[in-house]
Amino acid sequence: MIRKAKKSDAKRAISLLALAMDHFIYKLSGHEDERMALSCLEGFFVREGNRLSYENVCVFEEAGEILGALCFYDGAMAEALDAPLRENLRALGKEDGILRECGEEFYLDSIAVDERARGRGIARALILHAHSAAQKAGKKLSLIVEEDNAAAKAAYAKMGFKFKAFKDFHGHRYACMEI
Repeated sequence: MIRKAKKSDAKRAISLLALAMDHFIYKLSGHEDERMALSCLEGFFVREGNRLSYENVCVFEEAGEILGALCFYDGAMAEALDAPLRENLRALGKEDGILRECGEEFYLDSIAVDERARGRGIARALILHAHSAAQKAGKKLSLIVEEDNAAAKAAYAKMGFKFKAFKDFHGHRYACMEI
């Protein structure tokens, strides 16, 4: 079952989303230690009005266990949603490493499925849920995927995502795709 995330989902949802965010957890949190970075992101999860807020996350739950999580939001709100993260970085004396990945479309920020539940269509169901929300708002859904991640690009293409452009973030090249 797919449902909106709740504040109480913070630890599990962030642990899953961090799998997809990879090195971005350090850029977004301002912390170099993984535990500190995850703790910081959990703090943002329980707060409203930022990109990582529970407000922007859906989870796939089965038998009371969260098996997948997806963070997505309206790209038109990206600047406002990133402001709290930027304030945190400034307070830590860190360089603002937050880059805008999207335009005015809905943006699929991150998605992850517990490795024990992969191959069961959970990611697809979460993406279709986000796509439906984007369509209801009259917008497209976009995402970025590392240029050399052929398997992910093929899976997204199979769902109807089309290549739009390449974007470079923090020394990595990404393919921007949208549906």
